[in-house]
Amino acid sequence: MPEPCRSCAQRTVDYGGCRCQAFHLTGVAAATDPACQFSPDPALIEEARVRARDPHEMVVLQRRLLKGAP
Repeated sequence: MPEPCRSCAQRTVDYGGCRCQAFHLTGVAAATDPACQFSPDPALIEEARVRARDPHEMVVLQRRLLKGAP
């Protein structure tokens, strides 16, 4: 994990936050979860919230299959 996660006192509790959320919002799975108060990308959470409330914003859901999953 990069800083600030590497030296965070909570790293053994939350393991750097949500990897899926970090990847979805930043494009980098190893990035600090933008929901974390120490993240350099907190604006991404607010941007996602604004876009989710916009009735003109198209939401595209994509199913992702895991290896070995039926």
